[in-house]
Amino acid sequence: YVITGSRDNTARIWETETGQMLDSLEEHIGSVRDVTFSPCGEYILTGSWDTTARIWKKETGEVESVLNGHYSSVRSVAYSSCGAYIATGGGDSTIRLWRATSGDYVRSFKGHTGAISDIAFSPGSRQLLSAAGDQTIRLWDRGSGEEQESFFIADATVYSMAFSSCGRYFALGLQDGNAVLWEVGAREPFLVFEGHTAPVSAVDISLCGRYLLTGSWDETVALWNIENQDILDYHMEHEDRVYAVAFSPRSDFSLSGGWDGKAFIWNADILEKGEKEYDAVIVHDNLPSTLPKEQSFNFNLTVRNAGTRTWERTSNVFLGASSDYDSLTEYWRLHLSRDVYPGQLYTFSFNFKPEETGVFTTTWQMLRESDQWFGEVFTRDLEVVSRTSVDSLHWQMFQ
Repeated sequence: YVITGSRDNTARIWETETGQMLDSLEEHIGSVRDVTFSPCGEYILTGSWDTTARIWKKETGEVESVLNGHYSSVRSVAYSSCGAYIATGGGDSTIRLWRATSGDYVRSFKGHTGAISDIAFSPGSRQLLSAAGDQTIRLWDRGSGEEQESFFIADATVYSMAFSSCGRYFALGLQDGNAVLWEVGAREPFLVFEGHTAPVSAVDISLCGRYLLTGSWDETVALWNIENQDILDYHMEHEDRVYAVAFSPRSDFSLSGGWDGKAFIWNADILEKGEKEYDAVIVHDNLPSTLPKEQSFNFNLTVRNAGTRTWERTSNVFLGASSDYDSLTEYWRLHLSRDVYPGQLYTFSFNFKPEETGVFTTTWQMLRESDQWFGEVFTRDLEVVSRTSVDSLHWQMFQ
């Protein structure tokens, strides 16, 4: 399915294969500025110039919750990857966080002095990235609401942004007609994409992280190879400004929408340009740097299916310990409990209790058919210390 939002105050659901409209969501009384599906695909989130955001049930088209609180237009909306939270960015320079299931307000993120132009959750949902008309981008801690980083873009306002699936970098669309890639924690971009002749109003990054999609006020859509910044495909069918672009979950096609009232689905041909059928990205882990001897610990490792094939529960796809052995646990193969579709996250968990002190290395990677490793490798050193050393440190800190 495809969801579009329009200046006619509606959001519309379309069937991807045929382009047939399936439903029209018509409760807003202002232009629908931004739309997105929930990670589970059962809900639709819309933001409007009428100062509200709304959560809709996809199957029925009914409004589940109305999110009130902004004093100006809601210009950007986002679901966290876990589906538990919603963020909204407004013309009132604030970002608000909500609980997705109830629509309850959680907190505000304040610091921008211009209208919010775009927001995006990090893949692990712990951070929130925002851009505004004050020419700054800001990174926030979702849990506390505190600002972690702020960067001033000297030459251009940021119009759009998108996180990579690995969470290590993000794309920005700029008023000066360029798109850039920026690493989290860096002070300046590491790649610049030049080619558009007007503001880049929309960006997206493919699941594998090798391709960038841009839409511009110059009425064009461009598909870029990130490695060499070459344009792989170029579309000029729009007759007005392009305001939205997106890759499909499998990156096998892309979508664009513009002020001409048209949305186009493009065959991205990513598979022919090197997309992997099996690929995985490490998103999050909870392994500490030190752990007391003989203390039980529940280890969680979250990975994203970054390939084009579903990891089926009944197939031979696992998380595997390197060399079929791990120094921390007796486990060496962890099975899936459900199917994991392209773009989805899955968390592997197991308990272990170190019996000896020392430094131990744990290494894991996705595996299929028992001997075909794929995706990013997770490797980490864990220092196991005696309980007396930990207790003495605790005691000294509180004397």
